Amino acid sequence: MVSQMSLSAAALWGFLGAAAIELWDLYGAIHRVKGLPWQFEGEVGFGPYLVSVVLRVLLGVGVAVAFVASGQVTGPVGAVAVGIAAPKVLEQLARHSVDRTTSEQRREREEEISSEAERLGEARKNLVSQSTPHGVSDDVVEILAERRRELAGDLLVVRPSGEEGAAS
Repeated sequence: MVSQMSLSAAALWGFLGAAAIELWDLYGAIHRVKGLPWQFEGEVGFGPYLVSVVLRVLLGVGVAVAFVASGQVTGPVGAVAVGIAAPKVLEQLARHSVDRTTSEQRREREEEISSEAERLGEARKNLVSQSTPHGVSDDVVEILAERRRELAGDLLVVRPSGEEGAAS
């Protein structure tokens, strides 16, 4: 014999399940920081903590009511289990989303760095192997080199003051 639970009873059992898991999490946080977590620097403040607890408990209530209304849960134990599970499933989804985003960002950054390193390596090769100025044709470079050779004998050599023969 399967009896259908009322939606208000489902809400109560879902609330008890979600509240129980929230109390368990608070107990763990108190032991982790050796006091109330919102009193320590680097921890979530009391206001945001309270809002998150209320939202997670309401999620547990809502999911328990939905399961009972759909006929997937018919008794108190199932409603409590759903009330416990709903906030935990949400927590795991949030963690997975953050981890995935972080790893995707890390991979994209590594690809950017690798690509930039390749471009810099190519630019360095071009600078080392390039004997002509960038953008100047080989003909112009040749003409300038020949003109320098021609003028080499005509240029004055200036010596620092104090040396014999300031110009030759």
